[in-house]
Formats: sequence, structure tokens, C-alpha cells
Amino acid sequence: MTYLKKYWFLLGVALIIRVLIGAFTFHEDVRASATASFVYLEMKELDPYSRSYSIAPQELLNYLPFSYLLALPFHQIGRIFVDQDTENTFLVNQNLLLGKPEMWLYLLYVKAPFIIFDIGIGILLSLIIQSRYQTKTLLLWLFNPLSIWVSSAIGQYDIYLTFFLSLCFYFIQKDKLYLAALALGAGAATKSAPFLLLPLLLGLTVNFRDRIKMIFLSLIPYIITVTPYLQSASFRNDALFAPQMQKILYAKIPLSGGEFILIVPSLMLFFYVIYFLRSRTKEDFLSFSIMILLSIFAFSHFHIQWFLWVTPFLIIFSLNHWDKQIKWSIIGLTVSLLGMFFLFESSLQLKLFAPLFPVLSSANGLHELLQDSQVILLRSIMASIFFVSSLLLILRIIVPRRI
Repeated sequence: MTYLKKYWFLLGVALIIRVLIGAFTFHEDVRASATASFVYLEMKELDPYSRSYSIAPQELLNYLPFSYLLALPFHQIGRIFVDQDTENTFLVNQNLLLGKPEMWLYLLYVKAPFIIFDIGIGILLSLIIQSRYQTKTLLLWLFNPLSIWVSSAIGQYDIYLTFFLSLCFYFIQKDKLYLAALALGAGAATKSAPFLLLPLLLGLTVNFRDRIKMIFLSLIPYIITVTPYLQSASFRNDALFAPQMQKILYAKIPLSGGEFILIVPSLMLFFYVIYFLRSRTKEDFLSFSIMILLSIFAFSHFHIQWFLWVTPFLIIFSLNHWDKQIKWSIIGLTVSLLGMFFLFESSLQLKLFAPLFPVLSSANGLHELLQDSQVILLRSIMASIFFVSSLLLILRIIVPRRI
């Protein structure tokens, strides 16, 4: 089989897997995307944040507008397949649709943008890696359980952020830093975390004017998509000032007098300084992005789907520098993430398959079978394994030698 045939075969199989999983799984977070698109496309209104409560009272729209706007072109096309009664029932009480083909079709409609962007990341990675690792890169993304779970099973917006981070690195590889800044800004317009990588992007040029232009370009998507909603109190309260990014401030080393050292910001500053003290390359952007993102995760109670942000970079770096130290780092990260998955909320486990098997809507997760103290201990062990694995990988990047 030629590479081109293999390429399209892998994409086709990956798409079929995602379509099947997308149709037969449900997580309540996907209802936010359905609610926002309903307001935009059916009600013809421009503020889903204020209107969501009247449509789906239990639904809170707490993501930035670009996360919802990205789905509109796909949902506009897909509305020809949407039954209005099914949509109304889904938004109010999706449990009434469990086990019914109407729900399976509607779930595919809602998740289609996530699945398309997920496949798009695989295509981008195959374009970034122009070497003997091209097929392996494609396989590691397209059949990665984490990417399938995030895009097709729970339908999370982190797939958008990951796509734009991958697009940013693609443009970096092509020496198109202005477009890279725009892509980074587009990612930050879905969730603000990519702005933490902007200093790394600015470090790829020494021209002051270029840096100013890149800052401006990175802000454009955020400003354009956020500004129209600033007058909405619901948007300001539920999305703009959402506390998720404050988690990087939680880990502290106490000092006397009530003072403390903020661990994550200190580590980020440390990595920024090292980065700017060296002759910077395109791969430095990749490796330092890995270190910064792993530092955030290692010292915060993060949601598992956030790990998707760093996954494309880890795939590229690992394939290019594979050795025993990287192998054990990846094994440790995988074990810890699996542990966190089984110790997290039950709606992310067997309950996901309730659309196909309605009886699973009341299935318990592992953590519900244990005492709270046992769950906390096990979660702490998983967090410790994650921390050690991240530290091992960071040391491998800073000191590029084998153990």
C-alpha cells in the first residue's frame, strides 16, 4: 500500500471510530454547544449567555464566545438533519431520548465540529513531521484514546485549543511567525491558556517591530470575539472571569509573615529566562511549551482533557528524541492519567454510553465505590506519579542526555 493510500485509509478508519463513539456517548458538557447553536441559529439571537437559562435551565455557558462560534458553520449545514422536537427534548431533559436513534443522530450533529477539528490535528501533525516518523505520528494521534475521548465521547472545546496550538507550530515550521501569532491568538480566544506561550513565540525573532506586530496579531481573535459580549452580565460572570486559570496560583511555598512563593508562576518565569538566555530554535518553542504546560498540570488540580493541549507537542518531541528516559516519562504520565480518569466523576466513564445502553445512566464510577479518604489518597498518588514523570521529562529537555 502506497503512503497516500495508507494515509487516507487511516483517516477513514479514524473518522469511522469517532462517528460511532460520537453517536453512542453523551456527557452533559456537550449540551452547552447545542444550547449556544440553538440560540444563534434557531432563535437568531447573539447572546447565548443570557438566553441559555431560559432554554436549558441547568446549562451554564462558561467558555469564551469563539468556542461556540467555531461550531456554527458546521451546525448550520447540519441543521437539515435536526428534528426540532428531538432538539427541544435534548436541551431540557436528554434522558428522555436515551436508547433512541434520534438522540444518536443529534449527538453526531452536535459533536461534528469537534470530530472534524480532531481529524484536522492529525492532518496538521502529518504535515509538520516530514520524515520516517510521519505515519507513526498520524497513528499516535488518530488512535490516541485521549483525543478520541475528548472530541467524540465528551465533546470538549479543548480540541479547538489543541488544533490552533498545532497550527501555530505548523506555521513556525514554515517560518510564518505572523500567522503563528494569529493561530496562537485563535487558540487563546477559546481558552486563554495559549497566551502563556506567547513569550516563547516572541523569542523566535529579535526584531522589536516584529514582536509588537505578533503581540497585536495574537490579540486580534480574542478582542474581536470577546468585545461584542462585554455588555452581557451573564458573559462577564460566567465566562470572562471564570476562575479556572486561577488554579495556577494555588500551589504555594509558605514563607514567614503570611507571604508565600507561587510555584507555577515562578517555574514559568524560570523557563522564560532560560529560553531567552539561549540561542532559540523552532524546536525550543516546542520543548519549552511542553515544560510550561506540564508545570501547570503538575501543580494544579487539572481536568484530564487539558492534557490534550500538550499531546501533539509530546508526540513530536518523543518521536524525535526517543530514549529510555522519555519512555519512562510517557509511561508514568499515561499511568497517572488513567488513574485520574477512573477516580474522576462517573459521567466520564460507563455513563457515557447511556445513549446506547440506557441502564448505564445510573452506573457508578470507581470513586463512588470507595471512601472519600481512599479516593483522596489514590488521587494524590496519581498526582505524585504525574509530577515525577513530568519532572523526569523536563530534566530530559533541559539536560539532553540519557540516564
